[in-house]
Amino acid sequence: MLSAEGEVLFEEQGAGGMFTVEENDSSDVGTEAACAEAIDDETGETRPVEYKLWDEHGDDAEMLRDVCCEPVRHLCNPPLCELVPSVANPDSMVRPSPTTLDDVNRPNCMPFEIPEVCCEDAAP
Repeated sequence: MLSAEGEVLFEEQGAGGMFTVEENDSSDVGTEAACAEAIDDETGETRPVEYKLWDEHGDDAEMLRDVCCEPVRHLCNPPLCELVPSVANPDSMVRPSPTTLDDVNRPNCMPFEIPEVCCEDAAP
């Protein structure tokens, strides 16, 4: 995370913890083709991503949903953070990080949406 002046805010993160995502051809953004390949953690090689719907996991579907969603369910109801100009690219708008936490560690806003499948049953 960087300050407005471009300084690293968390020393434990270091410069190696920062990255930029760029897309030179945005024609497939928002489509399955946008994330058609990924690096396999086990082999280090690029491979096609095999997407499955929850119901394609059979008897394990509900258990997998709970395992995936439990760590983020408390993040379902805060609003999205307001868009601000990007420090790295002032012609772009970004959603900044939250600035406060409530008594149950829920942020005042979110820089991204939590998957809907996790928030369907979330308490307000």
